[in-house]
Amino acid sequence: MEEKLEELKKQLAECKKQSEEYLAGWQRAKADYANLEKRQTKLLEEFKEFADAATLLELLDIVDSFEQAEKALPEELRNHEWAKGVMRIKSAWDEFLKRK
Repeated sequence: MEEKLEELKKQLAECKKQSEEYLAGWQRAKADYANLEKRQTKLLEEFKEFADAATLLELLDIVDSFEQAEKALPEELRNHEWAKGVMRIKSAWDEFLKRK
């Protein structure tokens, strides 16, 4: 009977050791996953900043084209409604870029 008790104690100790190893492994995996989520969030933010910067650079080309069109517009056409509309679009772009 004593022998059986010792064997059960040994098995219990092994089970406890194994459960502690499993718990430690699970905790490491959980920490790794949390770190992965943080890295992904940071990379996504960096990508958004890069994409925003690239988009703004492209928009600057559009605004530059409007400025060139405004400079090339003959004086006698400046009061035409379509020319005023184009200049309102240019102004809207300018305001948009100021906010960014």
